[in-house]
Amino acid sequence: MCKLCDSDPKAHSFFKIATERNTQIFYSCPAEATRYWDKEGIVNHCNEKLAEKGDADWIYTFDGKGFGLKHALEIGAALGLLGVLKKYEDTLKEIHMINTSLHVKTMMKTMQPFMPTSISRKIVWKS
Repeated sequence: MCKLCDSDPKAHSFFKIATERNTQIFYSCPAEATRYWDKEGIVNHCNEKLAEKGDADWIYTFDGKGFGLKHALEIGAALGLLGVLKKYEDTLKEIHMINTSLHVKTMMKTMQPFMPTSISRKIVWKS
C-alpha cells in the first residue's frame, strides 16, 4: 500500500473504479492529486495498484478536469507514468482521455516523441 496515500488519500490519483467483462478500469485525475508532481511516488503507487490486477486486462481513464499549466509542466511525472504504461502495456487495452483541455493536448504533444506507437494507438479521445 502506498504509504503517502495512507496518510493523504488524495496524494496520488490512480485507482481501480470498476471491472467490466474481465477488464479492470483504472482512473486518475491529476488535478485532484495533492502530490501531482511526485514522480517517484506516482510511479510506485501506479505500479502497486497495477500489480494487484495480476494478468487481467485493463483500461486507463485519464480525466483532464482541472488540468492546468502547472500540471502540464510536470514532464518528469508524465514520463514516469509513461514508463508504467510501457511496463503493463501487454494487458493495457485502451487509454481513455476525458475532459481534456488545451493543457492536456499540449502535454500529449510534448510526450509524443517519447511514446511508442503501440501505446499511442491505444489512446481514445472521449471529449
